[in-house]
Amino acid sequence: MDRSYMLLITDAKIITGKDNSILKDASIIIKGKIITNILLTRPSPSIVSSADTIIDTEGNTVIPGIINHHAHGVTGGPLFPSGDVPLPNEKVFENLDQHMLEGTTTLLNLDGFATIEEVDNTKKHHPMNLKTATSHTPLNLKAAELADGSGLQEKHKKTSVYHMIKKGSVAIGEIGSGATLGGMGQDYLYIPDAIKERTGIGINVGQARALKEAVLGKYIDRSCFNPMETARIVKNIGLSSKLTAEEAKKLIEETVLPSFETALKGIEEGAVFAKKYHVPTIIHNAAASKKIVLQVAEEFSASVNIIAAHCNHSSLETKEALDHARKLKQCGVAIDICSGDFFRARRLFDSLETTFMFLKERLADVISTDYMGGFHDPILLIIKKAVEEEVISLPEAISMATWNVAKRIPKLAPNRGTLALGKVADIAILDKDDISKVNTVIIDGKVTVEKGEIRKNCEDVLSTRD
Repeated sequence: MDRSYMLLITDAKIITGKDNSILKDASIIIKGKIITNILLTRPSPSIVSSADTIIDTEGNTVIPGIINHHAHGVTGGPLFPSGDVPLPNEKVFENLDQHMLEGTTTLLNLDGFATIEEVDNTKKHHPMNLKTATSHTPLNLKAAELADGSGLQEKHKKTSVYHMIKKGSVAIGEIGSGATLGGMGQDYLYIPDAIKERTGIGINVGQARALKEAVLGKYIDRSCFNPMETARIVKNIGLSSKLTAEEAKKLIEETVLPSFETALKGIEEGAVFAKKYHVPTIIHNAAASKKIVLQVAEEFSASVNIIAAHCNHSSLETKEALDHARKLKQCGVAIDICSGDFFRARRLFDSLETTFMFLKERLADVISTDYMGGFHDPILLIIKKAVEEEVISLPEAISMATWNVAKRIPKLAPNRGTLALGKVADIAILDKDDISKVNTVIIDGKVTVEKGEIRKNCEDVLSTRD
């Protein structure tokens, strides 16, 4: 884009992302990709006449573009920390489009076995500011191969953390996952697939989780096997003609356990690599991994920037989740909560209680989407509901999705995350009556979403990048 090209946003209610202030009746002047001025009065006629494009927000809320630091299925390369087969390209771009329509302008890929080349190839064809983490460590690679590994090629196995960080990876992660640590990934993908392959019968997420917990408990422990409960669940979900309780036990153990111990050890290994290369590490935090996550926090948080992912995980009871997060926070760990799927699919989260308690008690530092089986709730939808319930103020919540993330992962969104002079113009303009609806998205000073739809020529933002 021509650096002299001027975009003027007028009549805006600006939330800067960096503090709790709200700037009303404000205007933003963008030249090229940089915010060059924020006016607290209406722009003069000379400024208006100088603008190449004018967006009159009509009093709508204007925020920094969302910085989502935990996403899957947004690049080429193996899917999940389990190294599953990559998504088709069309699905990858569909996911990127969905995130952009939700107001996201920067996205961190946590399918950490993708190569830099695979990520860069995706970036060439989409305006999203897309970065990646890496999980190319020996134990995490081994855990992926034990859990699945069907998407891992030799190039993924031979790639090193050093190479990835040298070429642009901004974090170590995601370290551990529901697939490798007996969590949601097992519930919505691997256990249903294993049951279907063995019996020909499909089961849903809730049934898979119930069967898993009857066999291994929520902390993934062989000693928790409950034969009577397992038999009851097998009968209730229509599998009694296909499986005995013992056969179900064996199937669950063979599906869930092979990667479990290795993945637990991989969490500490991830912290070691993060310390070595001076980058953050994003760790899978859930019932089954919480003990090792706390141990790693106590040992490494003084020297490693640790982000505990989805501390509102549905495998944790509300009090348990909050108590655990307090301990992590005392160590200096950043507390992430995920948006869940309460509104879209409601397969993995059936309540907002834990999420809202994290917000109410100001325990959460950042918020992201994760994957949720491909049906995550938009971050702005969760923010809208929390603000409506007076759990948190809108400026505080927006900071969690923008400035706080930029601070915690410095190389993810440099010079972004707040609306201020000299910052990159990554902006979302929200609907006046419904802040979860995004009217306009601007990335690198270029409009990519207009009137809630992706602009046809939005790819030309790519030509403005250094």
